[in-house]
Amino acid sequence: MGIQKIYKYIFFVIIYMQSLHVSADLHFSQLKTEQGLPMIRALHRDNNGFLWIGTDGVGLFRYDGYSLKPYQPDSSISGSISSNRIVQIFQDSKGYIWISTRDGLNKYDVATDSFEVYHFNKDDGTSISNDLVYCTYEDSNGQLWVGSYKGLFLWDDELNDFIKINFIGEERNQQVTSIVEGDHNLLWICTYENGIYSYIHSDKKLMYYSNPGQSEELGTYKRLLLDKNNTI
Repeated sequence: MGIQKIYKYIFFVIIYMQSLHVSADLHFSQLKTEQGLPMIRALHRDNNGFLWIGTDGVGLFRYDGYSLKPYQPDSSISGSISSNRIVQIFQDSKGYIWISTRDGLNKYDVATDSFEVYHFNKDDGTSISNDLVYCTYEDSNGQLWVGSYKGLFLWDDELNDFIKINFIGEERNQQVTSIVEGDHNLLWICTYENGIYSYIHSDKKLMYYSNPGQSEELGTYKRLLLDKNNTI
């Protein structure tokens, strides 16, 4: 697929999104994926008003209201993004934008317009344990959490490395797909096939959540969301 065609399809998606906030009288036809629209996996509006668009296969794009700037892997350019397959986009309180991809975690620095890439390294016990990264999340204490195909990690900003958080009673790694913080600073961890866990900050432990009255496990979930009452 040509890059101009990709730009055109993403442009129509942006126009459609903007129309939702303009007028209830405007009507737009929804574009279908069979028309060639690249699969958009993530959208995020940053602190400067830029819209970031993550696709599954053609990279990351930044939209400034006038034009699209692409970010794609390029081994000849220092500081380029690690993958064209974007999973999630998140901006922390310090202004860094974290791009979760299927081939590493990327930390975007606005000042340098470049990425610092974090990959799994079998010789480094402080690296993430898999390059498939699903999500990042910053809690109310300013701690950054990372969910991957093989577990949950806490980012140590001072040491520039990752601390693995172990699941109690689980020998195998969990696929952590979503993280949210509820009441009393309780962190909720969603796993792909093994239900939901809560993280107790005082004990620094992950506990499996079982719903009273339900004998079966919670099963397969991909995302957790909180409503205005902090109910999951």
